[in-house]
Amino acid sequence: MSDWSKAKARQLIANQIAFEGAAQFPSAQTCEGMIEMAYALDLLNDSELNELNDQIANAVAARRKQLRADRNAALLGLEVSRA
Repeated sequence: MSDWSKAKARQLIANQIAFEGAAQFPSAQTCEGMIEMAYALDLLNDSELNELNDQIANAVAARRKQLRADRNAALLGLEVSRA
């Protein structure tokens, strides 16, 4: 595959990771599918596959943690962060 194809695949995946990291209902499923498709098309190597899977898992976990903290703060009547 061309360098353009590889760069475009990484860009699309990075955009999806950023989206899920700010989503109201974060989920890794779509991004994991994108990563697997890019890997199957030989646009990613093994280390990139692992790196991107770790990134989406971390982004979703961090966003869910933030949403929980905001919900708990709101329930307690504390100030809720608006990031």
